[in-house]
Amino acid sequence: MIGNLSYRKTKNYKLINTIAKRLSRINQRTESENVPLSLKIAAVALSVGLVYFAFCISIFHELWYHKLIALAATLIIIKTTLELILEVIENRFKKKLPQMIRIFGYYYRHYNGNINKAMDASIDRTRDENKIYLQKIKIAINKEDYIQEMEYLKKNMPSVWLKLLCNLVIFAKRDGDKDAIAPNLNKLTYIINFVNLSQGQNNVEFLWIEVGLLVLPLIVIPFTQMYNGIILEAMEYENIYLGLEAQTKASLILLTSILSAMVVNWIRKVK
Repeated sequence: MIGNLSYRKTKNYKLINTIAKRLSRINQRTESENVPLSLKIAAVALSVGLVYFAFCISIFHELWYHKLIALAATLIIIKTTLELILEVIENRFKKKLPQMIRIFGYYYRHYNGNINKAMDASIDRTRDENKIYLQKIKIAINKEDYIQEMEYLKKNMPSVWLKLLCNLVIFAKRDGDKDAIAPNLNKLTYIINFVNLSQGQNNVEFLWIEVGLLVLPLIVIPFTQMYNGIILEAMEYENIYLGLEAQTKASLILLTSILSAMVVNWIRKVK
């Protein structure tokens, strides 16, 4: 009831709808069911952006382009925060895929290629949210026009590995060659484990670089201000660091840091 009410109230808000749509691809729930979580994610991202904007305005605020840089940096940090949260949620699902496919492969062999029995046993054995993929595959594969249903399902799967699993299930339904399907299920499990391990290590490294670029100005600029303020105050030149030139340089440092983080984020996506 709460989810439906929230959905009606926020259905015209593009941000919430965009997050809910992305979540729907990951967890295979409806957009209305994902609205409560979308609201929480949006609230976190906007809160981070608000804190970041307050920091920027406290550092540089004299000229209009200082405020414009602060606003641009805030929008970027909100977008980056949203991407990071959704990526964490998506990676949690992806890490559990090998176990799910391994269980399905085991029962597929155990029941001599009987897809429905293998699906039922796999769904019962899978104790996390990933079972929704198997449930949807089972429903689609038992439709009269199962190939069309499976093709539609593949388009809405969040991972290429799940699309490959759909292809294997279609092949098993159509041709029933257990000796060909079972080994490919094992190979798919090994490939996902290998890719998750190799990409995971690289992704963690780039993720730390991205977070470092976002956080560094929050540490460097205030510390530099404090350090220079102590020295300049002793020299009776404390107002120099508070001038327009200093604020402009601080704003450019912040913007450069944010843009660099966006580049790292793009590299992580294309790797």
